[in-house]
Amino acid sequence: MSRTLNIWSFLIMFVCFGLFLTQSLFLQVLQPSIGYQLMLALALLAFFLGVIGMFSIDNWKAAFRSILTIFFSASLSVVLTFIVFISLLFG
Repeated sequence: MSRTLNIWSFLIMFVCFGLFLTQSLFLQVLQPSIGYQLMLALALLAFFLGVIGMFSIDNWKAAFRSILTIFFSASLSVVLTFIVFISLLFG
């Protein structure tokens, strides 16, 4: 079960990162703060699923995937938290 959580968290992290690039670089589909709040929720979900997926590490590929997921989702969560905080502060 936690092996599939590891894979799903990795995929959610890629989707969230792609949405972040699309939202911030190319177009503003939703109101910016709502889109960033949804991506923040996805990034936090990927982070927690990645932490839970750490318990199913059986080889170096799973370990690398889990560490990469945790690192990128935590970094993206920090950036998105800052963006959402600033947009709520000034918006």
